[in-house]
Amino acid sequence: MQCDHKNDDAVKAFFEKMAREQNGRMDVLVNNVFSAFELITSNVGVPFWELPDSAYDDLNAVGLRNHYMCSVLAARLMVPRKTGLIVNVSSSGGLMPMFNPPYGIGKEGSDRMAADCALELQKHNVAFISLWPLIVHTEGSKFVMGDPIISAKMAEMSGVSEAIVKANYQYGESVEYAGKCVVYLANDKDVMKQSGKIHITGDLGDYYGFRDVGGRKPLNIRRVNCLLRFLPTWASWTANLVPDFVKIPSWIISFAGHKLN
Repeated sequence: MQCDHKNDDAVKAFFEKMAREQNGRMDVLVNNVFSAFELITSNVGVPFWELPDSAYDDLNAVGLRNHYMCSVLAARLMVPRKTGLIVNVSSSGGLMPMFNPPYGIGKEGSDRMAADCALELQKHNVAFISLWPLIVHTEGSKFVMGDPIISAKMAEMSGVSEAIVKANYQYGESVEYAGKCVVYLANDKDVMKQSGKIHITGDLGDYYGFRDVGGRKPLNIRRVNCLLRFLPTWASWTANLVPDFVKIPSWIISFAGHKLN
């Protein structure tokens, strides 16, 4: 359900109705709404000062703000019962530049929200996690891959050739994969150990021992063999020589983001 300044009351009414029907019980909240696909795809490569004046709100009113408001309402139900799981579906756009600055602000805000809220929820046994899917086979991503102009611009922004991006799209994850992550987290009796952290979907698949549809392992930015696939064709074959368990430590990945002087 989308939440913004215009329909706050409707969202609150929805939570109230759900609470009445479930006797005040809410086990899991997954924040995963987004309303700016058209804005992003029609402004690839446009600097932030040339974006429409509404760009920030278009990206984050039904995104970052929605995640916070729904988390507040969910916490009010979970805290008294001393149990619950809140998941913000975010992306690596919170770590490194992706699409445009308003997008990155929203994703880093979602990650920080999970970290800060988790601290206050810890003593109430409620977990708050930020989840990073990578390339996902959504209708939107399929549209982008099928549009030669947009896909070329996206590849140019990433610094990787369009041919390599399209060749690796097949290794993306299904829309069900993130759902599996949530199910395993919700059923983990020790989920509080995962709270307040960013989790890459592929890492959770390895940790809990599940795979994507068809038994595949999707791309994971920490797996060395996945990164090697984005090298030029003459070098990408080396990916087949590196086992899946060889990963870059998370603390090294974090260096891709902003740093203090």
